[in-house]
Amino acid sequence: MKYKRFFRISLYLFALFAFVGITGVFLQHYLNDKIKELFIRELNKQLATEVSVNDVKLSLFKDFPYASVRFSGVALKDAVNLPKKGDLLKAEVISLRFGIPDLFRNKFTVTNILVKNAVLNLRIYSDGSDNYHFWKNSSAPKGKEFSIDIRHITVSGSSFNYLDDESQLFILSKSITAEAEGNFSLDIFPLLANGKILIEQIRSGNSVYVHQRETEFDLAMDINTQQGLYTFRKSRLKLNELDLDASGWLISRTDRHEIDLKVKSSEATLKDLISTLPSKYQKQTGEYKYKGNATLVVRLKGLTGGDHFPSVKAELKLTGGMIGRKDASVALENLDLYAVYSAGQDNSDERLDITGLKAKIKNGSISGDLSMNGLRYSSISTTLKAEVDLEDARALFKLDTIRSLKGHLLLDGHFEGHISDLRHPTLEEFEQSRMNGTAIIRDGELSLKGFKLPAEKVNGNMNFSNNNLQLNSFSFSLGKSNFIASGTVSNLMSWIWIPNQKLNIEGSVSSSPTNWDELSEITSTTGESNFKLPGNLSIQNFKVNLKSFTFRKFNASSITANLQLKNRMLTASNILIQSMQGIVSGQGSINAANTKYSYIQCKAKFVKVNLKSLFAEFGNFGSTDLTSANLEGQISADVIFAATMAPNMVIDPQSVKTHADIRVENGRLVNYSPMLGLSKFLRVEDLSDIRFATLENQVDISNRIIYIPSMQIKSSAIDLNLMGTHTFDNELEYHFSIALADLLAVKFHKRNPNYSNQSEFGPVENDNRGRTMIMVSLTGTVDNPKFSYDRKGVREKIATELKNQKVELKEAFRKEFGRMKQDTLRKPKDLKQQAIQKKQEEGKFVIEWDDDKKVE
Repeated sequence: MKYKRFFRISLYLFALFAFVGITGVFLQHYLNDKIKELFIRELNKQLATEVSVNDVKLSLFKDFPYASVRFSGVALKDAVNLPKKGDLLKAEVISLRFGIPDLFRNKFTVTNILVKNAVLNLRIYSDGSDNYHFWKNSSAPKGKEFSIDIRHITVSGSSFNYLDDESQLFILSKSITAEAEGNFSLDIFPLLANGKILIEQIRSGNSVYVHQRETEFDLAMDINTQQGLYTFRKSRLKLNELDLDASGWLISRTDRHEIDLKVKSSEATLKDLISTLPSKYQKQTGEYKYKGNATLVVRLKGLTGGDHFPSVKAELKLTGGMIGRKDASVALENLDLYAVYSAGQDNSDERLDITGLKAKIKNGSISGDLSMNGLRYSSISTTLKAEVDLEDARALFKLDTIRSLKGHLLLDGHFEGHISDLRHPTLEEFEQSRMNGTAIIRDGELSLKGFKLPAEKVNGNMNFSNNNLQLNSFSFSLGKSNFIASGTVSNLMSWIWIPNQKLNIEGSVSSSPTNWDELSEITSTTGESNFKLPGNLSIQNFKVNLKSFTFRKFNASSITANLQLKNRMLTASNILIQSMQGIVSGQGSINAANTKYSYIQCKAKFVKVNLKSLFAEFGNFGSTDLTSANLEGQISADVIFAATMAPNMVIDPQSVKTHADIRVENGRLVNYSPMLGLSKFLRVEDLSDIRFATLENQVDISNRIIYIPSMQIKSSAIDLNLMGTHTFDNELEYHFSIALADLLAVKFHKRNPNYSNQSEFGPVENDNRGRTMIMVSLTGTVDNPKFSYDRKGVREKIATELKNQKVELKEAFRKEFGRMKQDTLRKPKDLKQQAIQKKQEEGKFVIEWDDDKKVE
């Protein structure tokens, strides 16, 4: 019985559906042309621009339970008065829906619109006109058979483009799926809308604010088209994973554009907030990872449109945050802060305040706050405290110039000042700013790219005071050298931030040991020294105390001096060097203003310096014939020296100018080849080892020539007088005067019984003591010496040349040192001695020439 009833009901339903279907097909076929014509006629009355349609059909089934007129291949031109128009709208399908009973009443009311796969292009031109007012505001009576009363709009698979020429605002979006409900035919009505959209780009000018952002929306609004007022009662936005609640209103009409909108995030993460930043900031943050909970509240209030931008207030509260590089194991953890950014109408009175900032870096921590009144013309006040491991800090921040960084830093600082442009601060702004604080570094290490030696064992205690840094104690090691420094570094912040500013240093440094071989090659990549003096560094009253100093073969147990550096000129005064078993004192300067070479000037006093050590440690001064193996004794000298030096610290021999007042005590000359040649020439066998108690002379060097005035050598082998020249190429011109009596000594007669006649020795002369002298000249080179008996004219000529050279060299030193006074020979002797004593008390050198003139 039940089965029969079920079968009977099914049969009735089938018959009903069949009837409805057949009726629908009949009506669709019968009414198709009539309804199409009606819709097209009525729409053409209302459209203010051209439209083209590929096909129009009546459908009773595709939009069921609605009947519809479906327009396929729709193209709506821009509603502008231009000869060439673009497309305002292109749609695959636009379906105008109405109730099925309208078919029987022959009165059609469109209440629902479906749009599929459409592209809508809205544009506002620079003159304020637009392209989208395509619907006529006609006061003509509406047709009785057709009316529009839209209550529901559905959009799928569509795109939306917006361009405002005046404000340069561009919006590009696609994949729009949305539904909207409201009485769109009324001037005032509530609106409900929801959907999804992919915002490909929102750009203002050259700045891209949104790029490839998926957005969901669920809006509840009140629309008032009469006043142009749009009120957000309760609306929700979802940008990627960030949920935002919006409330407020905006006004958009011809005479007024204004907004009062509040947007608030709920239970957002820091990662979600970062994802909403404009694209240009996204690139800067792409290398970092983020965690933490955040609350964001943004309020926009004020005039919009044209040159107006509303006031903004954004509040961010972050708790339990984490920020770190993706490729590092270290991060800022437990990060808390409260930040408020505000700007008045049209970007006036910008301000940023960050309070309650604190975070952990492994076992370290940082805390602080920041207040900026204006972001471009800023009044800044900030406090920072930190206790961090420097290796952790380097891992957190990508510092390309640092190869390694280690140690422990304690920092407590405060800065307050006005900076007009954060990217280009001025010296005056730093001078008017206030900064103070302390920094302590323990067990530090710093290795920079491009530098061979790392700074190790760095320990320091520093105080910041405005633009200056006070080093209370600072120690570090560079290679084998250990340094301790203290003093004041002035103009530090200006030097860091402002180009062409000078860093001023005053203080002291000591080291033990000091390996200058390593230090001079600290930035070299070729293994050669690369000497230069910085032009943006000024040093004053800087005391140096170097212990166990080594450079190449030179060794000094102690070097002390006072240094000054200005305009790439380094000046050293009160130099005291304990080296080579003696003492060297003096003063000097290196002028490195020319990048191709440096100019060296110095005055030095040698006191009982070991002659063998002097030659050995200075590489025999480039000589191969007279070396440390040939010499013994103690040398004392007053020396004036000037020369040019290449960046690899090699002296240019042609530039060397020297005057030396020399005294050698307990001297010894062993196996010196010219003396061996003289011994052979004179048939004397005792000149291979010459010993003498004292030797005094003045030696000059200029144009690669060593000038040796006439001097008397009293030695264990023979007494002789010597004068001449010796070039840097080992070309010789020496003139010897030897007493004949010495050559006719007993030892000589025993070995040479047949040589008892003085004529064997060439021309002879009497000295002032009535002794007969033998004159011998030595020319040629060290490797090929040539001896001959001398003539009086030759000796007189070389003596004149030596005298003239001394005058020329003296004049050269007068110009180069710039301190030569007028000739003291014209002053009484007591006044001369008083002048010399006064200058010596002032720390100046006074070199006595053999003509009783002096060079200071």
